[in-house]
Amino acid sequence: MRAEMVNISRFIPIPYVVFLTDEEGRILDLICSSGSLQENMDRAGLREGINLSKRYSGLNAVSLAMEMNRIGVVRGKEHTDAVFQNWNCVCAPLILDGGTQGYVDISFDAGQHIEFAIPFVQQLAENVAYKRMVNNAGLQKFRREKVLDNYKLTGREKEVASLWFSDKSALHISNTLGISEGSVRNVVKSIYIKMNVNDRSQFAKKLL
Repeated sequence: MRAEMVNISRFIPIPYVVFLTDEEGRILDLICSSGSLQENMDRAGLREGINLSKRYSGLNAVSLAMEMNRIGVVRGKEHTDAVFQNWNCVCAPLILDGGTQGYVDISFDAGQHIEFAIPFVQQLAENVAYKRMVNNAGLQKFRREKVLDNYKLTGREKEVASLWFSDKSALHISNTLGISEGSVRNVVKSIYIKMNVNDRSQFAKKLL
């Protein structure tokens, strides 16, 4: 998220704070656009580990996004906690493979218009979720397995598909799995039919 904020912070002309939380609303990271804002957050006790869910912090953009599982917007005095009542806050869930992995919130002075922040925080959430998947081999493998499940591949077809996706040859796969090279090619044909693709490139794109 920090790398993403460096890329896009130049498009935010006002002071801001960004919170990244886990799926239960606990702050994992907090980014302030200035040292004075960081000092304000420290004085308010907002730091890693603080829970922003409704149970602990009342109504705020994170707790609202948690309840609705979509973008939450809370303005100034609408906040339960006085710490946030001088802020407008917009929060979006980090959704990956249909599940919510956490939340990203941008907060700024209540005197500022809130409309700009809605598409901004949505794009930020999408970028963070996508890069998390791209940089996490376990998540990529999980996603590929879900795709293969959707096409109702057999156990043997999944084994071949995994190696085929890794750009292994039919000979390599036959030696690895202890089956004939002809059987590998027959399994690949069956996979292509089920996934409605014609070549390895199309097959890889479906898994990506």
